[in-house]
Amino acid sequence: MFQFKASDAFLRFCKRARSFRALIFCEGKDDVKVVKAVNEKLGYNIGNDVAITDCEGINNMALIIPTMTKACNNVKTEIIVMDLNNKAPKGRVEGVVNSLTVYGLTVINVKEVERFIYLIETAYDDRSLTTYLILMGNPDLPFKDAKIDDHILGILVDDGKINKNELEKYNDSKTLVKHIIEDYYRYLMSTEERHIRKHLDRICIVLEKIR
Repeated sequence: MFQFKASDAFLRFCKRARSFRALIFCEGKDDVKVVKAVNEKLGYNIGNDVAITDCEGINNMALIIPTMTKACNNVKTEIIVMDLNNKAPKGRVEGVVNSLTVYGLTVINVKEVERFIYLIETAYDDRSLTTYLILMGNPDLPFKDAKIDDHILGILVDDGKINKNELEKYNDSKTLVKHIIEDYYRYLMSTEERHIRKHLDRICIVLEKIR
């Protein structure tokens, strides 16, 4: 995967824009590390014709996604990786749809294809686009916000590195996970494939579709 930063000079990005067939938009840098690790560890072999970026926060995604979509004329597929936080899935989906519409994309259809995975069919000019929205987080955990860190926590528990009894001592999964590991990418590359397939199945399902 070719990684660019949302803050990169736009002209630098545009030089490569026509070479991309798909774009992956992640809410933060840890999300990028997780997606890249899943791709490499499980051998999806998605190369540099797919671009992935850290949008540097959920508030930036509303502008970055449609802007990059318009710049990349050959892109037919997009993936958005976003935390549920304290929102219901319906609210997150509606927020994404509204943002795409405000910035000039036509939303044709929205449907849930798997739990927490939504297919959003859009169009821009004469181009049809397929967008997969992956909502990350485990609402069943005893934390206020559901985040991608919840899934890393699940792997750490199965890996025997965290006792479930420790969960109640923390307010969020990120703080707990960061006490155990420093880098999500390096940890996921060292853990067993079965743990990744179990706890990061949402990402696995969608990467399988664009490999």
